[in-house]
Amino acid sequence: MDRQLLEFYDIPSLDPVEWTESDASSALNDYASGDYDSMSAEQLLQLLHNDAPALKDLVGKNLDQFVLIKTVMDSISHQMNSHGYGSLNPTPADDIVRDLEHVTTTIDKIMDPVLENRKTIRQLHTALSTSEKDSAIFDMPSKLYDSCTAFNHADVIANYNKLRVARAMFANMYDKSLSTPQNLVRFKLFSVCSQQCDEIIEPYKERVWNTLDSVGVDSNYMELIDILLTLGVEDNPIIVWLDRRCQDLQSRLDHLFSSHSHIITRKHRALLERTVGESQEPLYRRAAILSQQSLVQNNNLDLLENSDVFALWTAITTLIDDYMSTAASELSALWDVAYSFMSQQRQSQLSRGWNGTSSHHLSLSDTEKAAIRSDIKRLLDSVAQKIGAFFLDPCQLAVIDSVENKNLQRSLSYAFLPPGTSSLEAVWYCQKLLASLNRSFTELGNINISSSSTENVRSLLTSIRERIIGGLASLWVIDSAALPHIDLYNTYTDAHHGSTELPKIIENYNVAFLKGVRKLLVLDTEDDAENGVVSENVIIVTQPSTMIYNGLHIQFVSICTNTFQEMFDLLDDNAVSDDRSLAVEADADPIEALFTPGRIARDFSIENRATATDTRLLLTLGNLAELRSKIFPELSNKFSDIVSTITSPPLETAYDLAVSLEDKLFEAFISPKRKAISENIRDGVLSIKGLWEKTSKPVDVQGYAFESLLLFVLTHAQIKNFSREFRQRVFATLTVYVFQAILESVRNIERFSRNGVLQIVIDLTFINEVCKQFVTKESDSLLKRAVSAIQTTSNINVPTRGPDFEFVEQISTTA
Repeated sequence: MDRQLLEFYDIPSLDPVEWTESDASSALNDYASGDYDSMSAEQLLQLLHNDAPALKDLVGKNLDQFVLIKTVMDSISHQMNSHGYGSLNPTPADDIVRDLEHVTTTIDKIMDPVLENRKTIRQLHTALSTSEKDSAIFDMPSKLYDSCTAFNHADVIANYNKLRVARAMFANMYDKSLSTPQNLVRFKLFSVCSQQCDEIIEPYKERVWNTLDSVGVDSNYMELIDILLTLGVEDNPIIVWLDRRCQDLQSRLDHLFSSHSHIITRKHRALLERTVGESQEPLYRRAAILSQQSLVQNNNLDLLENSDVFALWTAITTLIDDYMSTAASELSALWDVAYSFMSQQRQSQLSRGWNGTSSHHLSLSDTEKAAIRSDIKRLLDSVAQKIGAFFLDPCQLAVIDSVENKNLQRSLSYAFLPPGTSSLEAVWYCQKLLASLNRSFTELGNINISSSSTENVRSLLTSIRERIIGGLASLWVIDSAALPHIDLYNTYTDAHHGSTELPKIIENYNVAFLKGVRKLLVLDTEDDAENGVVSENVIIVTQPSTMIYNGLHIQFVSICTNTFQEMFDLLDDNAVSDDRSLAVEADADPIEALFTPGRIARDFSIENRATATDTRLLLTLGNLAELRSKIFPELSNKFSDIVSTITSPPLETAYDLAVSLEDKLFEAFISPKRKAISENIRDGVLSIKGLWEKTSKPVDVQGYAFESLLLFVLTHAQIKNFSREFRQRVFATLTVYVFQAILESVRNIERFSRNGVLQIVIDLTFINEVCKQFVTKESDSLLKRAVSAIQTTSNINVPTRGPDFEFVEQISTTA
């Protein structure tokens, strides 16, 4: 046995004696057999004296016989004493008694160390027996250490539970009624082992805590919590883990948003700095891009011309997709787990600890539940605050203070709109943004953290949608004003009013834009209904407010009005200079390829500048008429269908402006012709003196009448592609100018001869006959007044029958 173990049990070591055999053994055997006469007392004493070492060995080996001999000798000594031996009269027997007493004393001396060693041996046997019985306890520290090192949770729990069982057993042994020396020794040994196990298990618990800190809701957190509850811990692992998950999710979401925001800010600043010095962007190029985008099917805008704008849109959509999907999925999953703990659903899967020592951790108090709700609600509020600020706050870049472009300044009021983006690009990307927000907010709204959480999410999504539509409406205004700049003043074969392709482009653009806006208004709820999808989730997206519809109504009327005005103002600029349109043609700008076929050759081949200006004026006038009478009324009806409104936008104000602008343009077109007619007739009637006093009969129509009607022919060449109504209006107006000029001229003639009257009547009859399809009440009245003035001046009745009338008819007909 190991000396340390002997010392631990307070067992003295045995002192071995050199044993040898002697004749004493035979003597002892004799005594043991009762043969006392075979030897004398002196012989026995001599043997005891001489062979004491051998006797000690003999006693050790034959203790039972030794005891028997000693008993016999004690009995003999007692009998002898009882018969009077050892009295005052010495006898020979007294010597024998003394010898016996001496032998007995010697035997006692020999027997004492033997008995002591016998006690030690018994203690040693007891220690060995105890060691074998408690061997499992001695092995506990090493086994527990091995299982902890291997992070074998099952073995750790099993070994630690054995320790707990042993503790209960030894605690019972320590009770006073059972506190034997042997049990006290065992308890002392167990205390050392128990202390060692505690020193081993504490680092293991710390390791489990650290592992629990790093695992998410999709990992083995239940196993780790169960281990800690089984081992027994002061802090509630459920509360600690949920708190850590909230902190970790908040940190990761903040980092994700910050990293994406940094990329967006950098791209936004670079894009803005490239355009900050421009006072006016090339609107005709922007309009051409819009024309192309409006014809792209299914809003597939992969052919964006501005790669920088595309890159910024990609960064923005990536931010919303990554941040919101991560926030929604992880926050929703975290809430599901937290709610299951608060409602005691998961605690049934967890240990209550040794003898229920961890059961108090399984029932969360109202305070703890409120703290969990508060932490997760704080996460939701943080997500809402960041997304709300991104969409609802204006651009914060300092460089915007130096932006001179008014349209660019307007778009910078919305941080989520890249500088220079078109409305069709924006409406397409905003559909993706709002759809992503709707999905994520729907998921967040359904976790029902508090009574107000769902309503707060719904309110935020509604505000973001209104903000997005407001930003798109702003771009709608900008792009609608840019579209007239695309007009190269080429007549469009499909037009009804001799217009260019511009009205059709405006129609395509507005239809594409409004269809995109509709998807923002209804999001995906309408698609779900059409596909028979019934969602069990709380519907976060609300019906569009009346304010949105009213705003779109007002904006649409404003756009129609501004389009009319922009076309008129742009014509006024072009009337001053042809450089822009001619330069586009000369430079062979690639935007020419963006237009669809179906147009005739440009009228700018006419060298006469005035004629080219007339062409622009007429085409603009035709565009106004086409938009007013056809395009905008159709768009108004489509507007009601697309944005699901009950009534169409009131366009009377816009139409009144269009009519006013058409009148101005018509007057601008017809005014030079009126001047030419007046000068031609005045010169023809008044320049030749004596013409109306001649005595010879007239033989033909005068030249001024032919020249005046030639202007009709030239004008017809200009407006032949326009509507019949417009042509009728032009020629009717010119007819009025002709008769008005004749009336003014004849009033300045002092005298008419009879043949002079016939001449003027022939001229009037010829003009009236040629223009009879354009004669109106006004022109007919002017004609009659001119005839009356002639009769008054000449005192000669204008022939209405008879030979003179027939003569007039003949000449005017054959002219």
